[in-house]
Amino acid sequence: MKKKIFYAVMALLTSISFVSCGDEENKSSESDILKKITDNQAFYDGKSSDVEYHLAIRPANAEYEDEGAHYLDIMGGDFQGRFDLGTPLLGSKIDLAKPAVKHQFSFGFSSGNDDFFGLDSFENSVHSYIADVQYENESCFSSGYIIIGKSDKEFTLSLVGTLKNNKQVALKVAIPEKDFEYWN
Repeated sequence: MKKKIFYAVMALLTSISFVSCGDEENKSSESDILKKITDNQAFYDGKSSDVEYHLAIRPANAEYEDEGAHYLDIMGGDFQGRFDLGTPLLGSKIDLAKPAVKHQFSFGFSSGNDDFFGLDSFENSVHSYIADVQYENESCFSSGYIIIGKSDKEFTLSLVGTLKNNKQVALKVAIPEKDFEYWN
């Protein structure tokens, strides 16, 4: 009887250690990818590319109970992306696997007529997609994060993650204040 319990405990501990190693390896490879790209570069499905950007800022307006937003367009060699970020999210780190947030938070990437992936979270609801596969009330990311920088002199955004189809994505953007466009 003691041998059976011992073997059961050993089997359980072994399976837990395998799961732990897999998670650590995935996180390690995501951070390695983010380290490999420089500012104003993207990584998707094994390929890095330089990106151009356009950032438009809609300031908050208390009269209309508008918290403001930052709209970031990304253009790479054969793809484009769009981020709509509520201004209160500046300075935050968001878990892409569980991104339910209170403020406007959405982004998507495509090439021509082909959608790669996208995520939309607002008022704690989540909708996402990878190509033609829709995910209701869940993220299209199995892991990853996005950090939205806050500074008067620079806007920064760092994103790294693994999609549910096992493709990895990373993006680093650094935009100097002189390139900000303000909307009234």
